[in-house]
Amino acid sequence: MILSLVIGMAIAGAPALQEMCVALPKGATAAAAQAADKPWYISGDPIVVTKKSYSKYGLPRVLRKGDVAFFESYKGVAVYAEAGNPQREVVYVLTNLAHCEFQPYQIAP
Repeated sequence: MILSLVIGMAIAGAPALQEMCVALPKGATAAAAQAADKPWYISGDPIVVTKKSYSKYGLPRVLRKGDVAFFESYKGVAVYAEAGNPQREVVYVLTNLAHCEFQPYQIAP
């Protein structure tokens, strides 16, 4: 009885598990799917996704759940596109899953 009371109090005081803002690619881990520590991301290299070249565009931004959906992977990093927009002139590279932060990339000129 005392043990269950202690466990209940611990659970009540624990932070709730945060729901992920996006789905990761099948089999990907959060650490592998994020670009923040990848050399190509740090150096600002363009990325090629579905035979199109994209360049960094603006600053990273926080997106809400449902804003983007998984599109492709680039060197193991998750790349997302606006949900319901087939044009994909801008894609979003996941930089920080915990903060739902993405770096936009636009089609390179």
